[in-house]
Amino acid sequence: MTSTRLFLILALLIIRIVSYAQAPAIASSPLIYHPVRSISPADTNFRDLAFLKKEIGDARVVFLGEPTHGEGNVFEAKTRLVRYLQQQGFGTIAFESGFYEVARAQQAIEAGQDPAACLSKSVFPIWTQSREFQSLISLVGTSRLKIAGFDPQLSGEYGEELVEDLQAFLGSSKQVQDVPFDYLEEVVASMGHFYTFPPTHQYALFNMAIGKVSKQVRQVAAADPRRRARAEFWLQTLTSLNALARDYAQNDTGAKGPQEFKAQDSNLRDRLMADNLLWYLRQHPTEKVICWGAAPHFAGRLTSLQNPELQAFRPMGGLVKASLPMGQVYLLGTATAGGKYGNVHRPHQEVPVPAPGGLEAQLAALGPEYLFVPMRQPTLESTTASLFEYQPVAGNWTQVFDGLLFLRTVRPPVLVGQPLPLTRGDSVRFTKTGRGTLAMDARRVRMRAAGTGLAGGRLCGVVLDQKTQTAVPFASVYLKQQEIGLITNIKGEFELPQPTTPDSLVVTSLGFGRQAVAVPAQPYLTVLLPPYTYSLAEVTIKGESMDARTIMARVLQRLPQNYTQQDYNANVYARASSTNFDSLLYDVDYFSSFYDPQGYRSVGEATSRLEEVKWNKEPGKGNVWTEYHFAHSGYFTNFHDLVDKNPLFQARTLKSYTYSLSGVIQEQGRDLLVIDFAARKNSYRTTGDYFDQGYSGKLYVNRADYAVTRCEVEWQRDTVLLNSLTHKYYAQGGSAAQRWHHVHQDYRIRQTVTYQQLNPGGPYFLDHSAQTWIEKHTDLATGRRMEKLSVLSLQFANIRTSDVVPLAPQPSLASMLLKGRPFNEAFWRTHLRPDSLRGQTK
Repeated sequence: MTSTRLFLILALLIIRIVSYAQAPAIASSPLIYHPVRSISPADTNFRDLAFLKKEIGDARVVFLGEPTHGEGNVFEAKTRLVRYLQQQGFGTIAFESGFYEVARAQQAIEAGQDPAACLSKSVFPIWTQSREFQSLISLVGTSRLKIAGFDPQLSGEYGEELVEDLQAFLGSSKQVQDVPFDYLEEVVASMGHFYTFPPTHQYALFNMAIGKVSKQVRQVAAADPRRRARAEFWLQTLTSLNALARDYAQNDTGAKGPQEFKAQDSNLRDRLMADNLLWYLRQHPTEKVICWGAAPHFAGRLTSLQNPELQAFRPMGGLVKASLPMGQVYLLGTATAGGKYGNVHRPHQEVPVPAPGGLEAQLAALGPEYLFVPMRQPTLESTTASLFEYQPVAGNWTQVFDGLLFLRTVRPPVLVGQPLPLTRGDSVRFTKTGRGTLAMDARRVRMRAAGTGLAGGRLCGVVLDQKTQTAVPFASVYLKQQEIGLITNIKGEFELPQPTTPDSLVVTSLGFGRQAVAVPAQPYLTVLLPPYTYSLAEVTIKGESMDARTIMARVLQRLPQNYTQQDYNANVYARASSTNFDSLLYDVDYFSSFYDPQGYRSVGEATSRLEEVKWNKEPGKGNVWTEYHFAHSGYFTNFHDLVDKNPLFQARTLKSYTYSLSGVIQEQGRDLLVIDFAARKNSYRTTGDYFDQGYSGKLYVNRADYAVTRCEVEWQRDTVLLNSLTHKYYAQGGSAAQRWHHVHQDYRIRQTVTYQQLNPGGPYFLDHSAQTWIEKHTDLATGRRMEKLSVLSLQFANIRTSDVVPLAPQPSLASMLLKGRPFNEAFWRTHLRPDSLRGQTK
């Protein structure tokens, strides 16, 4: 307890006083400051903040800055300030996030949607995915705080629908049909996900398209007063987006790394952020606004600081302050003297020791854990402070911020969610029932990775495609009587103990028929798997449309009934391998815990936690691990559910594909309708990915309930676009060249996913996924030509919908790394896997 606090407690026994914070303390400096009792968002006794009423005065806009986005307790402190300001009549919180996306989120909240889900689709995840931010979310909603965004950059899932939303606003008049919406969508998608203007496009054409669509919006504003306000919003969105596109095309700031990027590179963005915020204030002339974002953007005039780079920077805080009457803007920064920082997806770093005699050192010497410093005092007209990313800068800081909140130490934010504990007691035991569904079973089937080479007393062999005579990697192979099995390696090879009694070898794989053969006396066996053939069976049709598009519409309509809407956990076994078509590059097994919140309602992202790793072959020394698909991280587990994640299964995109019924087959007593599809135009909204020139595949639809039981898809990468990016950025050198140095000759991704019911008539769950990457490229940095075939096979089992334990939605990158994990021999010796483990076929 500080001496100041003790004095006040004693004084309360003598005379009635109001909060001790009403009268500022004076240090020997003499530095004026106000002690702050708490930074907890749950603490709503604001007597210690009473001084803020006079400090902020009649300000209409209050900026709450943070040093780096990586201080969790600063989020908490800012949230408490938001609560206080809400009581003082502030009604909107505006984020350093997408102008369009957050406005769209506010619309959804007003329509009754969950504020947390809306914020997750609009505000940058460095905040929404932190535990400390969650208390702020509770302040947002109907009859609570409204939300807005001011960043011209696109920041969330809603941004993927910007062009579609604009097109819906304008309707389908003849004039609107002349607007190249597809072109706009391609550019906006690149800007939103790569912070760059696509090099295959021309800014002049984009500017022309923006001009056409803006003209249509102005006509709507003039013709329909009821839609004028929305039209004004679209005009501001398009103006901001066009200016950002021009900056991307001319300066390409998004491609600059930390060494090349300078503060003044953000001048255009800051001007646009100021313009967007001022637009919001004009549209809501009585609204008082709290701004949430980074302190460097919220600073005032920087010309008085002794740093040439900062002197050339024009932050939005200063621009807004200069645009509004005196006293209407208050700029608040944050300072600390120690601790650690780092956002929810980055490694943590130590806060540097404050400069001797600098502002942070002075504040730490005052005593209180938390305090507030009014910046307009003579002692701060010449001092050193580290308020921007902890870099010490000398100068007159009274022109930079109006006030400063000091926390003695800071700590990094924590990801939301709780870890799912790993149980290492009994091995996981599960198998397939006769219906092909996953179920717990006392029968143990020992599965292990395929061995290499021949050995005495061993049954070795290879599994081949009967039609093409090519290897079938990751096929399930087991001895039926001995109940011992494995999966083939990437070359289709396997090795098992030679049975001493008669037995049969059962082999299964996705896309192939089941094969059971008697075990021969010879030590080597070649198993040929027959691929499925698709032809129209003789099926009686009674009052049922067999039009492929109509069938697909029924598939989409039945999604909520066919696929689980519940939270669920699962265990996931994965195997990943890669070859350069003549030698094995790597081979790894790993085991993860899996969590999908609310199943196919897609309220939250599926997530996993890496538990155990077993390397069969690591990449060679000197190789760049991140260039090997699937060998770098277990993170890929989270993105394999096509029905849940891919645009193909969204009603809004039904007309974006061509469909044809290629056959009807029978499998496990079910009639499956085989539908071929292909995207009409390739964009993120139709393929779910980027840089594609083709997206097509097959869907297997259960005729009885219109559930998709298997998907086979292929993405064909646009090598022309990729190579144009490579030639552009590699020539520039620097950090951009480190990302773009491959010239591609071929680049394809194939994926097969299956779904199964746990119980007859029940919902379907993700069962198995196998993804293959085929890539041929030349590395400009080394001159080396590489041909890679990479395969990842995932088996989901032990699915649980009761006693579900959530996992953090975005695990840290470090926690998912496969490299460097200790090998747990006991786990892999006893771990049991499904006897139906299967793999990608080709």
